[in-house]
Amino acid sequence: MPASVADHLQCMVNQERLQQGKPLQIPDYALDKHTGRGRRLKWDFKHWLDVGCVLSNPSDQPDPYAERARKLWNSSGFTQSAWGKRYVASGTSGGKGRSKSSASAGAEHEQGD
Repeated sequence: MPASVADHLQCMVNQERLQQGKPLQIPDYALDKHTGRGRRLKWDFKHWLDVGCVLSNPSDQPDPYAERARKLWNSSGFTQSAWGKRYVASGTSGGKGRSKSSASAGAEHEQGD
């Protein structure tokens, strides 16, 4: 499919929304606990595992980590990692009001920061 098809669809959806006041219709399955509607639906991490991260076209390659990861995610001792959030500070990194990018944060984390 030519890339222009995506451009044409994007134009059509955005312009119908902007010019004609048509709201975007986002289906419930596209929501998760990070959206207001998802929180109102009480969708949690389990919902994400069972619905949100399910692939409609999974790879033919086996995932040697899937079963173990799911068990850990569902365990009572699962601890949410703060990695990835710790560099998004309140605008005070280095006194310049900028936070480090996730790429640089990841590189520093890999180096044992």
